Amino acid sequence: MKTAEALDLMQQPRTNDHCLICGSQPDMIGMFVPNDPEAWGAAPGKARLIRYCLCARCAADPTAPERVEKIIQHEMESCHVR
Repeated sequence: MKTAEALDLMQQPRTNDHCLICGSQPDMIGMFVPNDPEAWGAAPGKARLIRYCLCARCAADPTAPERVEKIIQHEMESCHVR
């Protein structure tokens, strides 16, 4: 699969999507792109993109970016991805 096709698929809504912060119906799809991809489980020289969704209320919260990063970090650590 080409990179453009993969990005296109990641931006499409899915039936099991939910807000990463509160669990409600999402209004947006976001991508977390860490500054250090290897620290987030990427192979050397590769990028790491992590798809997530937020509802409008949570997306409007100024603390949302930090909360999203912490939740993703916790989920990856609990699955031993990092």
